[in-house]
Amino acid sequence: MNKTRILFTGSNGMLARDLIPLFGDANVYAFDKSQLDITNKKEVETALLQIRPNIVVNCAAFTKVDNCEIDPTCYKVNSTAVHYLAKYSNLIKAKFVHFSTDYVFDGNSISFYKENDERSPINHYGHSKFLGELALENEQGLDYLLLRVQWLFGINGPNFVDTMLKIAEKNKVIKVVNDQFGRPTSTFLLSKAIHYLVTNNAKGCFHLGASDYCSWYDFAKEILKNKKVEVIPCNSEEFPRPAKRPKFGVLDVTKMEKEQAPMYSWDEHLASYLGKCI
Repeated sequence: MNKTRILFTGSNGMLARDLIPLFGDANVYAFDKSQLDITNKKEVETALLQIRPNIVVNCAAFTKVDNCEIDPTCYKVNSTAVHYLAKYSNLIKAKFVHFSTDYVFDGNSISFYKENDERSPINHYGHSKFLGELALENEQGLDYLLLRVQWLFGINGPNFVDTMLKIAEKNKVIKVVNDQFGRPTSTFLLSKAIHYLVTNNAKGCFHLGASDYCSWYDFAKEILKNKKVEVIPCNSEEFPRPAKRPKFGVLDVTKMEKEQAPMYSWDEHLASYLGKCI
Protein backbone atom coordinates (compact mmCIF):
# COMPACT_ATOMS: atom_id res chain seq x y z
CA MET A 1 0.00 0.00 0.00
CA ASN A 2 1.44 3.38 -1.00
CA LYS A 3 2.20 5.82 1.78
CA THR A 4 0.54 9.22 1.87
CA ARG A 5 2.81 11.93 0.47
CA ILE A 6 2.73 15.17 2.46
CA LEU A 7 4.50 18.37 1.45
CA PHE A 8 5.21 20.95 4.18
CA THR A 9 6.24 24.56 3.61
CA GLY A 10 7.86 26.70 6.31
CA SER A 11 9.50 23.58 7.75
CA ASN A 12 11.81 25.51 10.09
CA GLY A 13 8.96 27.43 11.69
CA MET A 14 7.71 27.03 15.25
CA LEU A 15 4.54 25.15 14.32
CA ALA A 16 6.02 22.97 11.57
CA ARG A 17 8.80 21.65 13.78
CA ASP A 18 6.25 20.30 16.26
CA LEU A 19 3.79 19.13 13.60
CA ILE A 20 5.99 17.32 11.06
CA PRO A 21 7.19 14.54 13.43
CA LEU A 22 3.58 13.45 13.99
CA PHE A 23 3.36 12.38 10.34
CA GLY A 24 6.16 9.83 10.59
CA ASP A 25 4.04 7.16 8.93
CA ALA A 26 3.85 9.21 5.71
CA ASN A 27 6.36 10.17 3.04
CA VAL A 28 7.17 13.72 4.16
CA TYR A 29 8.69 16.40 1.91
CA ALA A 30 9.60 19.38 4.09
CA PHE A 31 10.82 22.68 2.63
CA ASP A 32 12.02 25.83 4.35
CA LYS A 33 12.01 29.17 2.54
CA SER A 34 15.55 28.68 1.20
CA GLN A 35 14.46 25.44 -0.48
CA LEU A 36 11.06 26.55 -1.75
CA ASP A 37 10.14 30.20 -2.25
CA ILE A 38 6.36 30.02 -2.11
CA THR A 39 6.10 33.57 -3.46
CA ASN A 40 7.65 32.30 -6.70
CA LYS A 41 4.87 30.79 -8.82
CA LYS A 42 7.26 28.70 -10.93
CA GLU A 43 8.92 27.15 -7.87
CA VAL A 44 5.55 26.23 -6.40
CA GLU A 45 4.41 24.73 -9.69
CA THR A 46 7.61 22.69 -10.11
CA ALA A 47 7.61 21.34 -6.55
CA LEU A 48 3.97 20.28 -6.52
CA LEU A 49 3.92 18.81 -10.03
CA GLN A 50 7.12 16.83 -9.44
CA ILE A 51 6.26 15.49 -5.98
CA ARG A 52 2.51 15.30 -6.50
CA PRO A 53 1.71 15.14 -2.79
CA ASN A 54 -1.63 13.95 -1.50
CA ILE A 55 -1.61 16.71 1.12
CA VAL A 56 0.03 20.15 1.15
CA VAL A 57 0.45 21.78 4.57
CA ASN A 58 1.37 25.46 4.42
CA CYS A 59 3.17 26.38 7.64
CA ALA A 60 4.92 29.37 6.05
CA ALA A 61 3.73 32.84 7.07
CA PHE A 62 4.86 36.40 7.64
CA THR A 63 3.87 36.80 11.31
CA LYS A 64 5.69 39.91 12.52
CA VAL A 65 2.54 41.94 13.03
CA ASP A 66 4.10 45.38 13.44
CA ASN A 67 6.49 44.87 10.51
CA CYS A 68 3.48 44.14 8.30
CA GLU A 69 2.49 47.80 8.63
CA ILE A 70 5.53 48.83 6.57
CA ASP A 71 6.68 45.70 4.71
CA PRO A 72 4.57 44.59 1.70
CA THR A 73 6.30 41.21 1.83
CA CYS A 74 3.54 40.16 4.20
CA TYR A 75 1.07 40.27 1.32
CA LYS A 76 3.35 38.23 -0.93
CA VAL A 77 3.73 35.49 1.71
CA ASN A 78 0.31 35.55 3.37
CA SER A 79 -1.89 35.99 0.30
CA THR A 80 -0.18 35.80 -3.11
CA ALA A 81 1.76 32.65 -2.20
CA VAL A 82 -1.38 31.05 -0.79
CA HIS A 83 -3.07 31.60 -4.15
CA TYR A 84 -0.21 29.75 -5.90
CA LEU A 85 -0.28 26.86 -3.41
CA ALA A 86 -4.06 26.56 -3.61
CA LYS A 87 -4.03 26.65 -7.41
CA TYR A 88 -1.50 23.86 -7.84
CA SER A 89 -2.87 21.80 -4.96
CA ASN A 90 -6.19 21.87 -6.74
CA LEU A 91 -4.58 20.99 -10.06
CA ILE A 92 -3.08 17.78 -8.67
CA LYS A 93 -6.14 17.10 -6.46
CA ALA A 94 -4.17 17.43 -3.23
CA LYS A 95 -5.77 18.47 0.04
CA PHE A 96 -4.53 21.91 1.08
CA VAL A 97 -4.09 22.69 4.78
CA HIS A 98 -3.57 26.35 5.65
CA PHE A 99 -3.33 28.39 8.84
CA SER A 100 -4.91 31.74 9.59
CA THR A 101 -5.51 33.93 12.62
CA ASP A 102 -7.97 35.70 14.89
CA TYR A 103 -6.59 38.93 13.38
CA VAL A 104 -8.97 38.53 10.43
CA PHE A 105 -11.59 39.82 12.91
CA ASP A 106 -11.75 43.34 14.35
CA GLY A 107 -11.98 42.26 17.99
CA ASN A 108 -15.06 44.37 18.72
CA SER A 109 -17.33 41.41 19.39
CA ILE A 110 -18.89 40.72 22.79
CA SER A 111 -18.93 36.98 22.07
CA PHE A 112 -16.55 34.37 20.68
CA TYR A 113 -15.89 34.49 16.93
CA LYS A 114 -17.37 31.59 14.99
CA GLU A 115 -15.84 30.24 11.79
CA ASN A 116 -18.39 31.93 9.52
CA ASP A 117 -18.51 35.32 11.26
CA GLU A 118 -17.85 38.42 9.18
CA ARG A 119 -14.16 39.22 8.79
CA SER A 120 -13.01 42.79 9.24
CA PRO A 121 -9.24 43.04 9.88
CA ILE A 122 -7.86 46.20 11.49
CA ASN A 123 -4.19 45.91 10.53
CA HIS A 124 -2.10 44.82 7.53
CA TYR A 125 -1.22 41.44 9.02
CA GLY A 126 -4.90 40.61 9.48
CA HIS A 127 -5.74 41.91 6.01
CA SER A 128 -2.99 39.85 4.37
CA LYS A 129 -4.26 36.72 6.12
CA PHE A 130 -7.84 37.55 5.14
CA LEU A 131 -6.78 37.71 1.49
CA GLY A 132 -5.06 34.36 1.95
CA GLU A 133 -8.33 32.88 3.18
CA LEU A 134 -10.10 34.25 0.12
CA ALA A 135 -7.52 32.53 -2.09
CA LEU A 136 -8.68 29.17 -0.72
CA GLU A 137 -12.37 29.98 -0.89
CA ASN A 138 -12.15 31.27 -4.47
CA GLU A 139 -10.25 28.24 -5.81
CA GLN A 140 -13.22 26.31 -7.15
CA GLY A 141 -13.19 22.61 -6.33
CA LEU A 142 -10.26 22.83 -3.87
CA ASP A 143 -10.30 20.35 -0.99
CA TYR A 144 -9.03 22.54 1.83
CA LEU A 145 -8.73 22.68 5.61
CA LEU A 146 -8.43 26.22 6.97
CA LEU A 147 -7.31 26.37 10.60
CA ARG A 148 -7.46 29.66 12.52
CA VAL A 149 -5.19 29.76 15.55
CA GLN A 150 -4.12 32.42 18.06
CA TRP A 151 -1.53 33.25 20.74
CA LEU A 152 0.88 30.49 19.76
CA PHE A 153 4.03 29.65 21.69
CA GLY A 154 6.55 26.84 21.27
CA ILE A 155 10.14 25.81 21.91
CA ASN A 156 11.16 26.42 18.29
CA GLY A 157 10.46 30.14 18.03
CA PRO A 158 10.28 33.48 19.87
CA ASN A 159 7.12 33.80 21.94
CA PHE A 160 5.35 35.63 24.77
CA VAL A 161 6.31 33.07 27.43
CA ASP A 162 10.03 33.43 26.78
CA THR A 163 9.70 37.21 26.55
CA MET A 164 8.06 37.40 29.99
CA LEU A 165 10.67 35.12 31.55
CA LYS A 166 13.52 37.21 30.13
CA ILE A 167 11.96 40.50 31.26
CA ALA A 168 11.50 39.06 34.76
CA GLU A 169 15.25 38.42 35.01
CA LYS A 170 15.93 42.18 34.98
CA ASN A 171 12.72 43.73 36.32
CA LYS A 172 10.83 43.46 39.59
CA VAL A 173 7.68 45.08 38.22
CA ILE A 174 6.13 44.29 34.83
CA LYS A 175 3.11 45.92 33.23
CA VAL A 176 0.94 43.74 30.97
CA VAL A 177 -2.26 44.66 29.13
CA ASN A 178 -5.45 43.26 30.60
CA ASP A 179 -7.90 44.35 27.86
CA GLN A 180 -6.86 41.94 25.09
CA PHE A 181 -8.15 38.37 25.24
CA GLY A 182 -7.36 35.10 23.49
CA ARG A 183 -6.54 31.41 23.85
CA PRO A 184 -2.84 30.81 24.69
CA THR A 185 -1.89 27.72 22.69
CA SER A 186 1.30 25.67 22.62
CA THR A 187 2.35 24.44 19.20
CA PHE A 188 3.20 21.06 20.73
CA LEU A 189 -0.36 20.37 21.94
CA LEU A 190 -1.93 22.19 19.00
CA SER A 191 -0.12 19.84 16.63
CA LYS A 192 -1.99 16.89 18.13
CA ALA A 193 -5.32 18.48 17.20
CA ILE A 194 -4.08 19.37 13.70
CA HIS A 195 -2.85 15.82 13.14
CA TYR A 196 -6.21 14.49 14.29
CA LEU A 197 -8.17 16.70 11.89
CA VAL A 198 -5.89 16.00 8.92
CA THR A 199 -5.86 12.23 9.41
CA ASN A 200 -9.65 12.23 9.85
CA ASN A 201 -10.06 14.16 6.57
CA ALA A 202 -11.72 17.21 8.13
CA LYS A 203 -12.77 19.87 5.62
CA GLY A 204 -13.55 23.57 5.67
CA CYS A 205 -12.70 26.03 8.43
CA PHE A 206 -11.98 25.26 12.08
CA HIS A 207 -10.92 27.39 15.03
CA LEU A 208 -8.24 25.67 17.11
CA GLY A 209 -6.82 26.59 20.49
CA ALA A 210 -6.97 26.03 24.21
CA SER A 211 -10.33 25.07 25.68
CA ASP A 212 -10.52 28.32 27.68
CA TYR A 213 -9.26 31.90 27.34
CA CYS A 214 -7.66 34.72 29.31
CA SER A 215 -6.07 38.16 29.01
CA TRP A 216 -2.37 38.76 28.38
CA TYR A 217 -2.21 39.90 32.02
CA ASP A 218 -3.72 36.61 33.28
CA PHE A 219 -1.32 34.68 31.09
CA ALA A 220 1.70 36.64 32.34
CA LYS A 221 0.65 36.16 35.97
CA GLU A 222 0.60 32.39 35.49
CA ILE A 223 3.93 32.37 33.62
CA LEU A 224 5.62 34.32 36.40
CA LYS A 225 3.82 32.91 39.44
CA ASN A 226 7.04 31.37 40.80
CA LYS A 227 9.18 34.43 40.08
CA LYS A 228 9.88 37.31 42.44
CA VAL A 229 8.21 39.87 40.26
CA GLU A 230 5.02 41.95 40.46
CA VAL A 231 2.75 41.85 37.42
CA ILE A 232 0.58 44.96 37.09
CA PRO A 233 -2.44 45.23 34.76
CA CYS A 234 -2.72 48.14 32.32
CA ASN A 235 -4.71 49.03 29.20
CA SER A 236 -3.61 48.87 25.57
CA GLU A 237 -3.35 52.67 25.30
CA GLU A 238 -0.35 52.56 27.65
CA PHE A 239 1.53 50.39 25.14
CA PRO A 240 0.90 51.84 21.67
CA ARG A 241 2.09 49.63 18.83
CA PRO A 242 2.40 50.32 15.07
CA ALA A 243 -0.32 47.74 14.37
CA LYS A 244 -3.63 47.98 16.17
CA ARG A 245 -4.58 44.75 17.98
CA PRO A 246 -8.05 43.20 18.26
CA LYS A 247 -9.19 43.42 21.88
CA PHE A 248 -11.70 40.58 22.16
CA GLY A 249 -10.64 38.27 19.37
CA VAL A 250 -11.38 35.02 21.18
CA LEU A 251 -12.07 32.22 18.71
CA ASP A 252 -15.07 29.94 19.25
CA VAL A 253 -13.79 26.34 19.41
CA THR A 254 -17.18 24.60 19.64
CA LYS A 255 -16.77 23.04 16.18
CA MET A 256 -13.40 21.63 17.17
CA GLU A 257 -14.91 20.18 20.37
CA LYS A 258 -17.63 18.42 18.35
CA GLU A 259 -14.93 16.77 16.23
CA GLN A 260 -13.47 15.37 19.48
CA ALA A 261 -10.03 16.67 18.58
CA PRO A 262 -7.58 16.71 21.54
CA MET A 263 -8.09 19.84 23.67
CA TYR A 264 -6.46 21.22 26.79
CA SER A 265 -6.88 24.29 29.01
CA TRP A 266 -4.45 27.16 28.44
CA ASP A 267 -2.69 26.49 31.76
CA GLU A 268 -2.13 22.90 30.58
CA HIS A 269 -0.68 24.29 27.35
CA LEU A 270 1.65 26.47 29.43
CA ALA A 271 2.62 23.66 31.83
CA SER A 272 3.46 21.42 28.88
CA TYR A 273 5.68 24.12 27.42
CA LEU A 274 7.48 24.95 30.67
CA GLY A 275 8.05 21.26 31.31
CA LYS A 276 9.78 20.97 27.94
CA CYS A 277 11.92 24.11 28.11
CA ILE A 278 12.95 24.27 31.79
